[in-house]
Amino acid sequence: MMKSFLLLLIVLAFAGCQNRPVPAPETPGAINVEGNTQALPDRVLNGPLPGCGDDVELVGQSLTLPGQALTFDAGGVIDRVGIVVTGATYSYSVRPVNPVTCESTILPELPLPAIRFGFNYLGDFTRATALCLNASHTDFTEFSITGTPLDLLIEGASKALIWREVDRSVASTLHSLLNGGAFPADTNPRCNNWVDLTTL
Repeated sequence: MMKSFLLLLIVLAFAGCQNRPVPAPETPGAINVEGNTQALPDRVLNGPLPGCGDDVELVGQSLTLPGQALTFDAGGVIDRVGIVVTGATYSYSVRPVNPVTCESTILPELPLPAIRFGFNYLGDFTRATALCLNASHTDFTEFSITGTPLDLLIEGASKALIWREVDRSVASTLHSLLNGGAFPADTNPRCNNWVDLTTL
């Protein structure tokens, strides 16, 4: 009876760990994720005034994240990952949109100083195919904005964009590790029921 019980425990333990991430030997409980630079599509930001006379378009966007350690079961929570990032940059230019049609123009672009930032990230993921995040939160520890009147408009939009792109990077890394193959480019990294982790 005792032998059967022990055998059952071993089988259950193995089954529970079968799909667990394999930590890098040099960093227990974590894997190293390579840094990358990615170009982002142009997007229009709506200003606070009615109409689109104060709207701007973000163009030539480039997001650079340095290499970092992705920690598994962060804070002892199963399937929660954590990242600490410093020295990341977000580069972009702005141009006004057509005030009549609210669409993109061919007016000259105004390059603005790159935003340098750092953050602490936590994300909870579900082991689906394709993998997605149930919840996440990005706490910015550094964020050097441009010093222009556009700051209020740019800061909120760029933080949201960075957060979403970090979600995509995390989902892509985990999907490749757990499911194999590349994360589908057109897949939403956030599950349908995604929430800000701080609201849970």
